[in-house]
Amino acid sequence: MAFFSSCVLSLSRCSLFICVVLATTALCSAEDKELLEFFEKKIRPVLVENCYECHSRKSEEVKGNLLVDAKAGLLEGGVTGPAVVPGNTEESLILTALRYEEDAFQMPPSGKLSDEILRNFAQWIEDGAVDPRDGERVDPRITRAAEHWSFQKPRSRDVPTDFSSRIDGWIGGQLGGKSIEPAPLAEPRTIVRRVYYDLTGLPPTYEEVTEFRADRNPLAYQRLVERLLSSPRFGERWGRMWLDVARYSDTKGYVFTQDRSYTHAHTYREWVISAWNHDLPYDQFIQYQLAADQLPALPFGPDVRAAMGFLTLGRRFLNNRHDIIDDRI
Repeated sequence: MAFFSSCVLSLSRCSLFICVVLATTALCSAEDKELLEFFEKKIRPVLVENCYECHSRKSEEVKGNLLVDAKAGLLEGGVTGPAVVPGNTEESLILTALRYEEDAFQMPPSGKLSDEILRNFAQWIEDGAVDPRDGERVDPRITRAAEHWSFQKPRSRDVPTDFSSRIDGWIGGQLGGKSIEPAPLAEPRTIVRRVYYDLTGLPPTYEEVTEFRADRNPLAYQRLVERLLSSPRFGERWGRMWLDVARYSDTKGYVFTQDRSYTHAHTYREWVISAWNHDLPYDQFIQYQLAADQLPALPFGPDVRAAMGFLTLGRRFLNNRHDIIDDRI
C-alpha cells in the first residue's frame, strides 16, 4: 500500500511538472510571437524605408560597411562596431545614430525620426532585439567583385576563319562590326623594324633589313619571329619588364653619401632573363621566386636560389623592416 501511495505521489508530481513546462512553453511561444510582430510592424518597415538605400546588400556602395538587411549585419555592425547589442541600449550604436547624439553620427541623414520610432527601437533592443531574418552577413563588395569579368570562367568561341592568324581574326571581326577597314599591309622594311623593336628592343642592322626584304618565302615573317624569340636579347628585353615590377636594382641607391651595392644582385637578373628565354611556365616562374630553396633544380640558368632575389632586392627604407616587407608584398 505504501508503495502504491508513493507511485501515485510521484505521478502527481510528474504531471504537475509537465503542466508547468507546457504552460511555460505556451507562454514563451506567445511572447515570442508578440516580439516578432513588434519587429515586423515597428522595426523592419523603418529599416527598409530609411536605411536600405545605403546599408543593404543591394546598395551600390555600403556606407560604413554596415548592413541592416540581415540580423547578422546588425549584430556584427560596421567600421564603428556592433549596431545592435541585444538587451543593451547604451552599447547599441544604431540608437546613438537615430537619436542624433553625435554630430558626425546621425542617421538617417535626411532628418531625425519621430520620438515614437526611437522609443520602439529602444524597446525592441531591451526585449532582446528579436529578428527573424536569417543568413550570414555577406559583404556586397565581394559579391560584386565575383561578377567582374576577370573572375568569370573562360568561354570557348568560334574563331573567324577569314584571316591568316587567330588574333587577326578577332581584331578583324570587331573592325567589321564597326565598319572600320584594317590598315594596309606595311612594307617589309617597316615590318622587320617593328618585330625587332617589339621582341628585342633593338633595331635591326642594315644587312638584316635587306635580307628580310629580299626573302620572298611565305614563311619569312614566321621565321623572323621564331628567330628573335630564340635570341638571348628577347629575355633581356622582356625580363626587364618583370625586373621593374620586382623593384630590381644593383644598388640600394644613394644613402648617406654612399651608393651601396647589392652583392650578387646580378644573379637574380640573370635568372629572370634565363627563365624568359627558356619559356618557364608562369606558375613555376612565381613559385621559384617565392620558395626556390624548397623546389628542385631547373635544367637551365644559374642556381635556382637566385630566383629568391625577388624577396631580398628592392628599396630599403633606411632599414625599416616593416616598410621593406610591405613594399615586397
